[in-house]
This record gives sequence, C-alpha cells and structure tokens, in this order.
Amino acid sequence: MTIKTAQTLIDEFVRTVRPPQSCAIVLTEIAPSPGFDFNWLASAGLMSAAVVQRYDNALINLKRENRRIGWDGVTDLDDETGARRIARYWSEVK
Repeated sequence: MTIKTAQTLIDEFVRTVRPPQSCAIVLTEIAPSPGFDFNWLASAGLMSAAVVQRYDNALINLKRENRRIGWDGVTDLDDETGARRIARYWSEVK
C-alpha cells in the first residue's frame, strides 16, 4: 500500500468536505502512540451541520485507509507545538 502525502490527503479531504470559503481544514503531524497509531490529526473551524456531517464521514474514511501519511515537503510549523502542519481552503483546491 502506498502512503499518501499530506498534500494529497488534505486536497482529497477538502474536495470531499467542501467547507465554507472562510474555513480551512488543517492537518497536523503527531507522533503515533501504542493506543493511537496515526501520525496526523485533522481540525477545522466553524461549519454548518451539513458540512460537519461531510467532514466526519470523510475523516472516518480517510483514517480507515491512511493511518500514516508522508510529511516530506511540508515546512509550515505550528507556533505552539513546532509540529508540521498543512492547511487548505476550498478555494485553494482544484
């Protein structure tokens, strides 16, 4: 199985969710642990109930198929944690 890059995963996520223009979806790198074998977390701002439903469904599907993603090429760092992160608005995804 091929590991998706953070860039590919977030673009797929944003295309599926179609968040409001003012709302970015963010992926943040984390260290996997014995009880949580993922290397990424997703977050987003305020969204309507319909968009939250799409977000939740997309997140479940992406987590099922992509426990770990590749972070090569991601240079933006979270100000508080220093972890790599990537954010996308719907208008940035084709």
